[in-house]
Amino acid sequence: MRFVDAFAGIGGFHLGVKRAVPDAECVMAIEWNKQSQVVYLDNHELVDDRMESDITKIDPNTIPDCDAIFGGFPCPSFSQAGKTHILNGGEVKDDERAMLYLPLVEILRAKQPKFCIFENVPGLARTKYGDGTFLDLIVGSIEETGYTVTVDIVANTAVGIPQDRKRLFIVGVREDLDRKFTFPPHLFLGKCRTSMEDLLQTQDIGEYD
Repeated sequence: MRFVDAFAGIGGFHLGVKRAVPDAECVMAIEWNKQSQVVYLDNHELVDDRMESDITKIDPNTIPDCDAIFGGFPCPSFSQAGKTHILNGGEVKDDERAMLYLPLVEILRAKQPKFCIFENVPGLARTKYGDGTFLDLIVGSIEETGYTVTVDIVANTAVGIPQDRKRLFIVGVREDLDRKFTFPPHLFLGKCRTSMEDLLQTQDIGEYD
């Protein structure tokens, strides 16, 4: 599987993809922050070291052919902690970061990968836009490019992570594949793979000021 990692950060999506599909190849990563780029390239392999910085300046037609595109587009516009969030009296339309999902849509339109997975904060589904929500706007844009879309909010604790945090996932599957993604039940009965105890440093680190 060949994939594009957009809004790549230091490679969280990349790590998850490689754990799920070990032979997957990242044909391009897109990340604005220079420090994050350095960390990403130190930890993950890219075909031809293809790292781009500004997603708004990339011609979608120049992106390598791929089977999937992943991306966690910026969330401050939709986060309750963000100054522009509707719950804080802000107007999302006044925050250009809110529109950074559009380059993802244009990549879908140009490259037609088999599927896409985008993630953001649950506030995306509560942020008003016109007669609906900003989520409605994004889903409609993806569907218009020829994808069947499924949306759900998943808690980290549902997949065995010791953190009470929820994320909204948007999964699109190309219509001609005649398949629809179904989220698994949100029920985790096993033990967390990592506990807080595992994260605490227990060895002696010596004296420090």
